Amino acid sequence: MLHATQIPALVPYVQQWTLDVQRELPKGVVLDVGYVGSKGTHLQGIVDVNQVAPGVALAAGLHTANGNTIFTSADDPRINAVRPYLGFNAINTIETAFDSNYNALQVMAQKSFGNAGLLAAAYTWSKNLTDNASDRSNAPQNSYNWHEGEYGPATLDRSQVLTLNYVYNLPFFKDNHGALGYALGGWELSGIGSFYTGSPFTVTTSNVDPAGLGLLGSSSASSRPDMVCTSPNVNAPQQYTGFTGAGQPTWFNKACFAAVPQGAVRPGNAGRGTVRGPGFKNLDVALMKNFNFTKREGLKLQLRGEAYNAFNLVNPNGFASTNITSASFAEISTFREARVIQIGAKLLF
Repeated sequence: MLHATQIPALVPYVQQWTLDVQRELPKGVVLDVGYVGSKGTHLQGIVDVNQVAPGVALAAGLHTANGNTIFTSADDPRINAVRPYLGFNAINTIETAFDSNYNALQVMAQKSFGNAGLLAAAYTWSKNLTDNASDRSNAPQNSYNWHEGEYGPATLDRSQVLTLNYVYNLPFFKDNHGALGYALGGWELSGIGSFYTGSPFTVTTSNVDPAGLGLLGSSSASSRPDMVCTSPNVNAPQQYTGFTGAGQPTWFNKACFAAVPQGAVRPGNAGRGTVRGPGFKNLDVALMKNFNFTKREGLKLQLRGEAYNAFNLVNPNGFASTNITSASFAEISTFREARVIQIGAKLLF
């Protein structure tokens, strides 16, 4: 496998812009609404610059199976005869040739209750698109048409994100400095809630090269199937209970993807990031007991109990495979952490 670096390389840069309005509403609520945008230019990514243009290998008679147009792994070595750089296989090159853009609505609201605590919420509705920028392991399927064929959601894109947090100082016996105050006063409750949609995944296939691009060997590019429906994403099945293994329900509609048919001398039309993985929901809770040993702020002992994923919510995580040839295609293989409880003590002085 060969790796190369573009000469001359361009300097990547990012342009950012924001518009933000903040206002204090009645009852002491502070509301912040903003638009955030950015554009990345000349970003780094990887390209196989020694691919063959679609159809050239077939027209050159390099496919030996009568009636078949799709190259397989057995046919792939013959494609070397028509590569742009003869005598070489795939040449995976880092290039500063990619772009990205990000647009988001960001809303934040916060209410302070003075010594009693606070309540805050933040919501982001965004879209992060790229033509494969900064992905140095997955080259565009077709290096002759990546700006169009690869344009889609970035791997880190999360369409919607909601976070909630609160702190509540329980008012019971807070001013009592006797035995009841030490036993029943000084309690504090806090928590964080996180909810966001899933990240994008790309569906691939194996051992077929319908366009004769020469990407079955050491190329950083991979073949994709056709997408034969408008949206493969479906609601998460209710059967998910933490079990992993064979027979797990599929997360999206597998029938939306099919192999490129014989005679269609082109790459698969499934784009990058066409499938959305599982989202995430989580509630963390902490209960604290504060012991003040002096009337003024000074020496304090804090006992705390914390529960991460306090309600033991089931959160599917990764796919067993996003390759249509796999027996576990579209099945969930891993889950995020179940409930974790810990206790601790902290001395403040």
